[in-house]
Amino acid sequence: MSRVSRNGGDVPVERPLDVIPSIRMKLSVLVVGAVIVAALVSSLGFRLGWPVWLRPIVSISIALVIMRIVARGMTSPLRAMASAAKSMSAGDYSRRVVTTSRDEVGQLATAFNQMSADLADLDRQRRDLVANAAHELRTPIAVLQVMFENASDGVTELDDDFLLTINEHVRRLGNLVDQLLSLSQLDSPEGPFHPEPVDVHDVAASVVADAVRRAPDASTEHPGQVTLDAPRPIVHVCDPLMLRRMLMNLVDNALRHGAPPVVVRLSRVGRVLRIEVTDNGPGIAFEDAHRVFERFQRLGAARKGTGTGLGMSIVAGIAHRHGGTVRIADHRAGQSPPGCTVTVELPEVTT
Repeated sequence: MSRVSRNGGDVPVERPLDVIPSIRMKLSVLVVGAVIVAALVSSLGFRLGWPVWLRPIVSISIALVIMRIVARGMTSPLRAMASAAKSMSAGDYSRRVVTTSRDEVGQLATAFNQMSADLADLDRQRRDLVANAAHELRTPIAVLQVMFENASDGVTELDDDFLLTINEHVRRLGNLVDQLLSLSQLDSPEGPFHPEPVDVHDVAASVVADAVRRAPDASTEHPGQVTLDAPRPIVHVCDPLMLRRMLMNLVDNALRHGAPPVVVRLSRVGRVLRIEVTDNGPGIAFEDAHRVFERFQRLGAARKGTGTGLGMSIVAGIAHRHGGTVRIADHRAGQSPPGCTVTVELPEVTT
């Protein structure tokens, strides 16, 4: 028994043959049943004195009717999937195939429902991405438009502060476009991916040095706000550009939303590279930890910042592209010690 439902709300009635776990066994049962029915009808016809030519006709007719009824129940999940597929082609991903069959067709219906749910989730993510990207782009574009209009009307003078503000918004636009391009490349299986032996220590040291130079208080209040703790050398096969982008995003996120000191630790466990970036900020609420890697998510103090909410999504995408994992340490915000630790594990890529 099967039917198409929205959100799987219907409860179907189980048919007798649904407990059989194989179509081959079901067909065997049908053939045996048809033979038994034909034999019984033929025997009954003989006793009732039916003509010889009439007995096989009645037997076959009754057997065909029974087989048609039973076969219709066996193939009902396929018809339900065809109906649901038509709805999916029109953009409706809420249809589900509800069935009690345990054979290959029932398994196909389960896989179909999972695919439908995945497509619905992907469609939601696509819509959210477009809406959020449009929102993030609209703000700096609107500010730039107003500033240029004021400048052209002579309302605002073209002084250093004006040019610095324009430069800040242009950089924000460029950063957002760059991050969106990175996400697009990570989402595509054909995106650029060039693993090679890399000295991870040198890449991390360069990222840390750049972060220290860019920090406004690097040489005064927090001279050691970003440090590297790693053996040298530490060679690992991975994509060097993706590795650098990952480390930059991790360090930038720790500096932007955490507090110094920020420590980058590197180690190898067998053929797996482990990257740990720890800050001394307020930490991430336990219930929000799983949302950190969602696109355009800005949690807690990050809501007040100027970030796009894409940095950690890119980190997760790079980790998954290497067949690795990324996680937030199991820590509740406000507990001692404070801070947040992001751990990335990248298995060595086979070239």
